[in-house]
This record gives sequence, C-alpha cells and structure tokens, in this order.
Amino acid sequence: MKSKNKRKKKRNANTANIGIWVFLGIILLILPMLALMTTNIILDAPDSAWIVIGYIGSFIIGIGLFNLIMIFAKSSLGGGFSLVLVLIGSALIAISELLVFNSHLFNENLVNYYFVSMIFIIATLIFYAFFRGSVNFYLQGCKKISKTNINKHKKGKRNYWWYEALHKEFGIDKIYYLNKIYTILFFITFSLHFIFGFFKITSLITCTLSIILYILSAVMWLFTSIQNNIEEHGHAFVLFAQRKNKGIDSFIFDLLTMLFFFGVAYAHIIITIGLWK
Repeated sequence: MKSKNKRKKKRNANTANIGIWVFLGIILLILPMLALMTTNIILDAPDSAWIVIGYIGSFIIGIGLFNLIMIFAKSSLGGGFSLVLVLIGSALIAISELLVFNSHLFNENLVNYYFVSMIFIIATLIFYAFFRGSVNFYLQGCKKISKTNINKHKKGKRNYWWYEALHKEFGIDKIYYLNKIYTILFFITFSLHFIFGFFKITSLITCTLSIILYILSAVMWLFTSIQNNIEEHGHAFVLFAQRKNKGIDSFIFDLLTMLFFFGVAYAHIIITIGLWK
C-alpha cells in the first residue's frame, strides 16, 4: 500500500514538474514576439507589411525555445532541432528589420499583394491536411486496406507524401494524381512567390498557378466531404444530418466551402489586376 502511494506521489510530482516546464516553454514561445514588438516601438519603426516576416521569424524562434525547454520535461525533438529553428527565425527577423527600415524603396501595392497572396497560398494547406485524413478513410473503407498495411506502404518520403507504394499495389489513380499534382504545384507556387514575389512580373505567373491550386483544393475538399459523409452516415451526400459528436453535416455547407476557393481565386485575380493598374 505504501509502495503504491509512493508511486502515486512520484507521478503527481512528475506531472507538476512537467507543468512547470510547459509554463516556462509557453513564456519563451511568446517572448521573442514581444521582444521584437518592443524593439520596433523603441526604434520607432515605420509602418510596413514587412514586419510580418519578423513576427513569423520570432514565432519560429519561440518554437525552438519551447522545444529546448521541453528537453527538461523529456518531451522534445532535440537541441539540434531548436538550434535550426533559432537560426531560421533569426535570419527572418534580420531580413524583416532590413526591409522595414527601407520600406520606402518598395512599391506599397506590391508589398500588400505579396503578403495577401502568400496568405491565400498557405491557406490551401489547411484543406490539404483534411484531404490527407480523408484518404485514410478511403483506403480503409473503400479499398479495404488495413491501417497497419497503409502505414507499411507509407514508409519513405515518396511513399508518405505521394502514396507511391499504395498506388503501385492498389491502383489509387485519382487520389495519387490529385495529391501529387497539388504537392508539386504548391511547392513551385510558394517558392516562386516567396523568392521572386517582389517583382511585379512574377504576379502574372503566381496568380495563374495559384488559381489552379485553388481549383485543386476545391476538388480535394469535395473528396474530403464525401469520405467524411460516408464514414459518418454511409452516404456520399447528405442534405442535413447529425454527426456522432452532435455536430451537423450538410452538402450545403460543403458547397459553400467549395465556393470559398472560387472567391479566393476571384480576389487573387482582382488584386493582381489592381497591381498592374
């Protein structure tokens, strides 16, 4: 009985210690952003959209510091990972500050276009994450592939990201090509915009590629909603139905979400036209 109580007290002590480290980690997570904000106030930095890069960098540093603290809680990805994040974050902050204090050298409309387009492009990753989850539903439900077998065929980078082994053995044509085209197109579009988005001529290329990206995202969302409906209700489309968690599913909601992508595509076209006026 005493031994059991000792183990219980030890577990409680460990939980309390982890809680302390997590609390300190959260403080360090937001500290770089607060430090950057304070610095820019003290230096009376001019208003500039370039500061967004700095806050992204400071957040990355915060993640690195949080991970470093988690080493003490025995729940981290290692010191090397933290070092890489701190270096990347520091580089982004340096670039940001350089651009902020020289923002007069850049076209304001081009700067606004750069960041708005970047947000639009990155937003597609949210729906891609949902798509990845629905692929597992499809493989297990429609293709009758066990979860163990799926994980086995997803070992290796190409197999994980592009389902190469699963496609080769089970012939998942539509998913395979949709996923592969999206990932390659996203990498090209994001890289092109991130590196060369400061040049006006690049907007014509990235806008065109982004529109294709939005269309692919809409198709992926349609696939996701169909798989979720099949998993929850046994039907591809439902007018209105209650989920197991008491939520509501409706094809109307799915349709409105798909229209969101076309709205983003329209907005991207409008801001591109505005840039060239």
